[in-house]
Amino acid sequence: MATPEDTFEVTKGMTGLPLTATLTNEDGSAIVLTGCTVTVKITRKATGAVKVAAGACTIVSALAGQVSYAWQASDVDTVGLYDVQFTVTLPSGTGIAVPTDDDERFATLKVIPTN
Repeated sequence: MATPEDTFEVTKGMTGLPLTATLTNEDGSAIVLTGCTVTVKITRKATGAVKVAAGACTIVSALAGQVSYAWQASDVDTVGLYDVQFTVTLPSGTGIAVPTDDDERFATLKVIPTN
């Protein structure tokens, strides 16, 4: 499970294991996701190009802030390093970036070559 500042690896083309993450507030407490929707944004580190603009996440545990994202083939078709950010949309429609600073990343995705 990805946590803030983690680097995790996915082999190019492998979509079997989802990205799972626990979303937390700045104080480390879980973001309660009851009634919320969550999306993931993945951008290439080298260029800033958006790989996934707003991938729909599944809420695994609303009270624990746990989500998962099922990879699409096009998400992991290019070897490289990517920044991962989440957006939590509250029932009111307000979106909150995780992490809260747009210049920060939640974690780093490393897509590695197949053997």
